[in-house]
Amino acid sequence: MQLLRRTAGQARDQGKKGVALLMALIMIVLMTAYISEFNYSARARILSAAHARDDMRALYLARSGIRVYMLLLSFGNQIAGNQFVQGMLSQFGMSLDGATMICKDLPFFDTAMLRFLVGAESMTSDEKEEGVMELLGMGGADGEADQPTSSSVNAIGMEDTPSLRRGLLDFEGDFKVECSDETSKIDINGLAEPSFFTVGLQQNPIALMLYGQMSPQEYDPLFEERLKIDRWELIANLKDYIDPDEQRSHTFGGDEGRQYDDFEPRYKPKDRLFDTVQEARMVAGVTDEVFATFGPGWSVHNRSYQVNVNTASPAIIRALVRAVSSPIMSDQMIDARMPPLMVERMIIPFTNAKQFTQRIQQPSMGSGAAPPVPGIMLNPDPTVVERIEKLIRTKSDVFRMTSTGYIGDSARTMDVTIRMRRSTPRYLDWRER
Repeated sequence: MQLLRRTAGQARDQGKKGVALLMALIMIVLMTAYISEFNYSARARILSAAHARDDMRALYLARSGIRVYMLLLSFGNQIAGNQFVQGMLSQFGMSLDGATMICKDLPFFDTAMLRFLVGAESMTSDEKEEGVMELLGMGGADGEADQPTSSSVNAIGMEDTPSLRRGLLDFEGDFKVECSDETSKIDINGLAEPSFFTVGLQQNPIALMLYGQMSPQEYDPLFEERLKIDRWELIANLKDYIDPDEQRSHTFGGDEGRQYDDFEPRYKPKDRLFDTVQEARMVAGVTDEVFATFGPGWSVHNRSYQVNVNTASPAIIRALVRAVSSPIMSDQMIDARMPPLMVERMIIPFTNAKQFTQRIQQPSMGSGAAPPVPGIMLNPDPTVVERIEKLIRTKSDVFRMTSTGYIGDSARTMDVTIRMRRSTPRYLDWRER
């Protein structure tokens, strides 16, 4: 009997030990899952914070690139405004557009390139820094390079307070800035200029420039086969999207919003000026191919609607020549005059609009086996020539800078458009992405 009782008690004790072991295993599993989740969550938050930190640092690197390039543009303006420099150039019948010179001759500024150049030199670190600062026109006072850049030891062997002076490129990350001259492009907002409402579409100077940009025969397959619309119809669509009325321009007639009825989702013309060039892609007929082909020559920030003929691309110069020339001039004759004209511009830049129209009328000088090219006949309507001449200039004041900051795996980009003035630049557009 006692043996049976002892066996039953031992069985109960063994059962209790099994439950305790099971509960211990369950607790271990739960604690392991909780600790793993806590560790994963903490690590994810740390990585997220690190990415957010790098993202913000990349943003400020991009902003730094904008500020540095604006300093270079202002420096160019100061040089151009120097009376001594102006006096020297005036003796040769020339003028200097400082900001345009910087944007044209230094189209990008890259700290990675500067780091490479500095690292490739055999100078000491202080000499490298001074050389780069002199390159940027920011050289310090004499003797500045002899100041300590790190903690120094005094006479009794104690370290002095570290110097606050840092090197020009002594920061983590890089930025790259690219500059483009907006004044060298056609401002498509000029299609809705109120002063041009009294003339027809084919007498609108901006429309004539756009037609000159699209007129080459190489674009015939684009309009005839893929778009299946006339060039003037596409230009009319651009005008109708931003002009305040509801009627289609040119000879088409009808409601200008009718073309967008089949769009999904449906929308109406904006009836206001474009805020960005990319908005032109909303216009009926402006496909990705059209925008990729002609969009690089468009702008929306040059509110004077004038084009700088000294910095415009050959395609825009050709558009101006086609706009101001007589309708009887063939595209082949205009294309033949373009290469000599670009060479002439390189040697002797234009000084005013009248000189531009006069020079294109003159035959080019033959060289070697190349015969002279006949000049271009101007439009017989003097009012057309006069309107276009009013939209020609020889200096630029609107620039677009695209700056990208890089640090680690993060990159931030911003597009800034400014109008340069003698004192301070004016921001026209600021977009971060």
